Amino acid sequence: MRRLYSIDIMRAAAIILMVQVHFVGNLSPREASSQILYDLSIFLGGFAAPTFTFLVGLSLWLWLNKQQSNLTEQPDTRKFVIKRGLLIVLFGLIFAVIMWTPVEIFTWDILPMIGISTMILYAVRNMPTKYLITISVLILLIAPPLREMTNYDSHWFYAEYIYDFTLREILLGVTLQGYFPLLPWLVFPIIGFCLGRAITPTGQSSTNLDRRIPILGISLVFISAVGALSNQFSPIGSSWYLSPISFYPASTTYVFGILGSILLVFWLLHRRYDLGEAPTSQFIQLYSKFSLTTYVLHHAVHLWPIYLLAAWNDKDIWYYYQDAISTPLALTLTIVFIALFYFFLKFLNSRAHLSLEGILRKLSKA
Repeated sequence: MRRLYSIDIMRAAAIILMVQVHFVGNLSPREASSQILYDLSIFLGGFAAPTFTFLVGLSLWLWLNKQQSNLTEQPDTRKFVIKRGLLIVLFGLIFAVIMWTPVEIFTWDILPMIGISTMILYAVRNMPTKYLITISVLILLIAPPLREMTNYDSHWFYAEYIYDFTLREILLGVTLQGYFPLLPWLVFPIIGFCLGRAITPTGQSSTNLDRRIPILGISLVFISAVGALSNQFSPIGSSWYLSPISFYPASTTYVFGILGSILLVFWLLHRRYDLGEAPTSQFIQLYSKFSLTTYVLHHAVHLWPIYLLAAWNDKDIWYYYQDAISTPLALTLTIVFIALFYFFLKFLNSRAHLSLEGILRKLSKA
């Protein structure tokens, strides 16, 4: 299976979009900043997490296909995937404690969701594609009413998730109410996994697939737009599905629109680069290769200084959160970080075993 350059481009773009939305959203206030820049940053950042999770499913299928072609023993593969999934969940919980304080441990950021979805996808890897798509549809159907039945809104204050430290609340957080709950976020890796199956071992895609992907992508974007615009005219109860586009919670219209956009972008990049001679860009390759390292360290770079500044001035730890600098300055710092961090990644590339990716790989094989 040849390496798909489209995946590197999408993963690198996703981590860069995530860096900028975190710098802007966590350091600057919308009200006292350039609202156009702020809103544009948040809008673009809304593509980052879905792209990552979509690529989790796509990459897992490609990796499993490669393992099968190498005649790797199935028990070893199973052990590796399960250990990797559990370690990503553990990394995510530790990350929440270190970056967001211990009380945030079960707010369920994107890393635990990726780890859990990896194990779920492996468990259903042999299920026919039509069944996996049916599961995705069912997830989208049941997520909104289940959120309402479990009082989703009562756990959210000013776009921040609040929970009680009980088993029930923890389970509700990971399934329905946290930042990235399995319902409906599991849809993205499932569809990515299904798309991976449609690509032949040479990295090619059939003519039929080339026709279906853009049609499906455009249809999903259209359905999303119609659903969002119809919300104010819809009957009572249909707002579960005909809803405004929102990230928290991930509304049905949001999932449809983002998923359709991702499929269109992948189709364009796949045709342009994967089916021909792919260019090489070290910048893209390094940010793709070390996306986990970038994800973790960029939080430390922009969060710890405002924590330390608050402590220095005898303020609450959250005193400067979302109110430290202006949006233009936050975007400027984003550019500076991405440029300087690229040189750090070049340094890290020859010492990949020291990266979080390298540590995760070593522990998964242990």
